[in-house]
Amino acid sequence: MPGCQVLVGNTYASVVSVISGTVLSFVAPANLAGTYTLYTINSDGGTAIYVPGLTYSTAPVFSTPSGTLGTQYETTSFSTTIAATGDSGITYSIQSGSLPSGITLNSANGLISGTLATLNNSTTYTFTVRATDAEKQDTDRTFSITVNPDVVTFNSPAEGTTYSNATGDIFSLTLNASSAMGKSISYSANVLPTGLSISGSSITGTFSAAGNSSSLITATAATTNKTATRTLNWAITSSVVPGPTIIVTGK
Repeated sequence: MPGCQVLVGNTYASVVSVISGTVLSFVAPANLAGTYTLYTINSDGGTAIYVPGLTYSTAPVFSTPSGTLGTQYETTSFSTTIAATGDSGITYSIQSGSLPSGITLNSANGLISGTLATLNNSTTYTFTVRATDAEKQDTDRTFSITVNPDVVTFNSPAEGTTYSNATGDIFSLTLNASSAMGKSISYSANVLPTGLSISGSSITGTFSAAGNSSSLITATAATTNKTATRTLNWAITSSVVPGPTIIVTGK
């Protein structure tokens, strides 16, 4: 009847709605896990008692420690599982923050997996995972994942090296660059002196034209496409020795 109250243990429910003469609904007050006697009290004092009562379950408890879940390079596969326990089934969701691009959270089992996307700078992604049980009880925990970009380092030759040669000289130079991720490196040049070409990690050939010039050499890592460059200078002289000057005079 109107004015009915609901008492769970020693705490009254704050919201009670009478649906019919035999049905009512209420918002259960907060309580610790356990079983509490349930009372319904009419405005005329009539009371009904439900035994054994209303059982409260425990909220989910994370077994995965908060904090970092690891540091990894871009374009690599990532896989780790967030785990929480409870007295009913658990589902997982991202409550705040965001996962690194390329990976997702499986709501059913807490698996975080995927292939990390490329990025330009080292980035730490901080996010909060919510574990929710069948009783709609939530527990949140904050985690982070750090993703580092690949870095290409040009080891040799040195930046700005100048090569002084003559036409007809045979030339060979080995380029050396490395990827922090250990990716294979390919090399390219915007331009080379006439007679030279680049193949694999080598610049080879025979100088066939004199002149001063410069080349921009680019080292590119496979998969990540990260690059490093070197500028090389060329000072090529002619190897042709001028003949003697012959002067003819008349008699």
